[in-house]
Amino acid sequence: MSAEESDKFSQYFADSLKWSGPDKILIDDYETKEVLMAALDGYIAMYDNHELRDIKFFGGSTYSSEEASDNPNDIRVYGNWHHTHAETGKAVSHKWMALMRFNSDGQIYLFNDFFDVTGFLSQHLNQKTI
Repeated sequence: MSAEESDKFSQYFADSLKWSGPDKILIDDYETKEVLMAALDGYIAMYDNHELRDIKFFGGSTYSSEEASDNPNDIRVYGNWHHTHAETGKAVSHKWMALMRFNSDGQIYLFNDFFDVTGFLSQHLNQKTI
């Protein structure tokens, strides 16, 4: 993904986005769209060949404790990310899950994503084979 693609990617997020990334301790600890885009730019610089595989989408209630919902604007997404570490050429992967809520313009206004950052980074920092 290039910086140009990053700009295209940002159009899917509302300017008022509330993002809770994998580094957050609590689910309601949010950052802004600008912080998310800076994080994505960091991944783009560090990794190549980004691909989300084995994708599963679930619509309606995003949290299991909520009442059942037919709201198509709330989704859960699961999958496995695969990347290549740009410096070493090492293949890395990690499982990922996200909760997303869309506004009436079809943009994501609430985004929680979850993955093991330490385990992901250790794959190329320790030069382990996956």
